[in-house]
Amino acid sequence: MKVLQVVEWFSPHAGGVARHVRELSSFLSAYADVSILTSDPEAEGDVFRLPAVKDPLFKVTITPGLPSILKKYVRDYDVVHVHHAFARLPLAAIKAAKTFNISAVLTNHTVSFMYDYEHLWRFLSYTYPRYRLTLSKVDSIISVSEAARRFISNFTVNPGIVIPNGVDTDRFRPRSGIRLFDGDPVILYVGRLVPKKGVDNLILAMKDVLKVHRKARLIIVGKGALQKMLRSEAKLAGVERSVSFLGYVPDEELPYIYNSADVFVLPSITGESFGIVLLEAMASGLPVVATRVGGIPEVLSGQGVLVDPEPESIAEGIEEALGHPTTLPERFSWKNIAKRVYKVYREII
Repeated sequence: MKVLQVVEWFSPHAGGVARHVRELSSFLSAYADVSILTSDPEAEGDVFRLPAVKDPLFKVTITPGLPSILKKYVRDYDVVHVHHAFARLPLAAIKAAKTFNISAVLTNHTVSFMYDYEHLWRFLSYTYPRYRLTLSKVDSIISVSEAARRFISNFTVNPGIVIPNGVDTDRFRPRSGIRLFDGDPVILYVGRLVPKKGVDNLILAMKDVLKVHRKARLIIVGKGALQKMLRSEAKLAGVERSVSFLGYVPDEELPYIYNSADVFVLPSITGESFGIVLLEAMASGLPVVATRVGGIPEVLSGQGVLVDPEPESIAEGIEEALGHPTTLPERFSWKNIAKRVYKVYREII
């Protein structure tokens, strides 16, 4: 079986969707011949790079006649699996695949702000009937969480099934004796530095954490538009000496970053469909603190500490979680996730 994975953004620092596609493709290679197509000029590795005109703000492909251009890329595959329901490249790939009657799968990784406002989103979906028509051509829709499935159901009569993100349990696992940072405790955040992630609230929470743990240190891994602002915020809050910004960290180094922490925090304020970093932290045996937004409660499945996205609540959650490690449920292993996705392929062909 030949499978083409299509993803708009695929640079090393593009976020969870890119990581999902990279890991899924790797584990699917045990069952199928898998290729990756992207229009991201910063994509690395053995992938097809589609030359494209990009929107300067969101970096979305805006090349005219995109479905026709894609025909030569998709025609030799048995399954075209596109990722992200709200980007032009994957939607155009669905249209191109269907001109050859090729099976198409869509994975929705997204929930938006006010994602549970069903009547609003359903009304908006009918104002763009071409979008609903494109989704109706997909043979199977996968969502990474029930929250994501509910959101996509506003745009299609076939909301599909839930198959969550996965984690490589050979890479992310508890390791003892690794300590890369000074701090007691070491608090870790991994992710993009964008508004919806709520990192500003985590920095402000350090003011309360330091009242109890004078030697606490917050390690922030990731890059994004807010990095300068967050550095300034740490200085204004008086916690600058206790906050370290590592920027982008290569994937191969991430397991040791997790193993060097005492607690992991995901302080998202909105739009979090899943949070792959939660799986990485849980697989590493870390205590986890996360906010009650989107699909996060589904991922934790009763483990970790759920909090509101305010600084005071985050600080209280950190104190509660310390010393209470989490365990990754087996259903989140990429080996199991890849088997489930391959079963979908077999059923639709």
